[in-house]
Amino acid sequence: MHEDWEGRFSRAAAIKQAGSSQVDYRDKQERMLEGIERHLTAMGVEHPRVNRTHSAGSGGSGSHPFGDGKNDDDNDIFGDDEGVRYYDARASVWLGVDALSEKYPSISPYSYTANNPIRFVEVDGRYFAGTNGKPVTVKVRRDGSITLSKNASGDLKRMANLITKSKSKTAMAMFKKVAENKTKVNFKIVEEKVDNNLLGLHQAHDKDGKALSWEVDSDGIGKFEGILSYITGEKGNTLYKEASITIFEGNIDDSLVIQQIYSGDSELTTEESMVETFAHEADHNINQEAIKAIKERQEVGVNNFDVEKPAYKVGDQTLKEIRKNRKNE
Repeated sequence: MHEDWEGRFSRAAAIKQAGSSQVDYRDKQERMLEGIERHLTAMGVEHPRVNRTHSAGSGGSGSHPFGDGKNDDDNDIFGDDEGVRYYDARASVWLGVDALSEKYPSISPYSYTANNPIRFVEVDGRYFAGTNGKPVTVKVRRDGSITLSKNASGDLKRMANLITKSKSKTAMAMFKKVAENKTKVNFKIVEEKVDNNLLGLHQAHDKDGKALSWEVDSDGIGKFEGILSYITGEKGNTLYKEASITIFEGNIDDSLVIQQIYSGDSELTTEESMVETFAHEADHNINQEAIKAIKERQEVGVNNFDVEKPAYKVGDQTLKEIRKNRKNE
């Protein structure tokens, strides 16, 4: 799957994107709950009993302090659903361990943002591959800037900085969704011009970790050449086990005038176009309907869903936000 400069601005689109995956720490959380529900909080308030048949994320409405989680009803389960774990605001404790606690033995598994909530907001920390092959930890500061762990490649750090600079909420959301996905993503920026007419490229891998080529037949239906390797997310959704996202900076720079004409934005820069291209390719990595379509093509041979449409939709929205933010500066 790829984005070329001719097709970028000529496609209509629609389709929502997939949600984030979650890590299940029920065993450890159950043991903590069994102990804590028999005691009073530090403020002397008795905890209500937990209903362990409660479905995570299905609580009542209400405001809460940590992003997109839900505030649960006291009579159902105490605490705010923050996705991977619950937070009890009355006792000021997390009711589960951090999903990546084993990687940071020096920090309490029940802490939040390495005990620095003024500076950081947790995003979950999976799964861009670092220079050592291990997951890159991703955090977002209160000012909207992205910070990455030391094992992040120079290319990934640069992309994070470009997205921060663009102030595009859509591009930021796509970056976070890729980081939260269980798919291992290898990210690269190619600075020199490459004779492939591509601005960006997403490639799923086979079971041996080989990036597969994307081929389009005479009917315009594309699929990967080879046998893809899939994994199942915590929500039962199908994901690529491993994938690569490549941004061709040299090609973007070389075709910038054409992109400006097609987009109707004479001030569009190479770096802004790189942000849009990343958002486009990121959608290929996480869009559930697109992944389902490709899987069926590989295994059954039939599914005509246009996997490029939602990706172009994401890219168009990113460009719209970039133009708006630029005017507001």
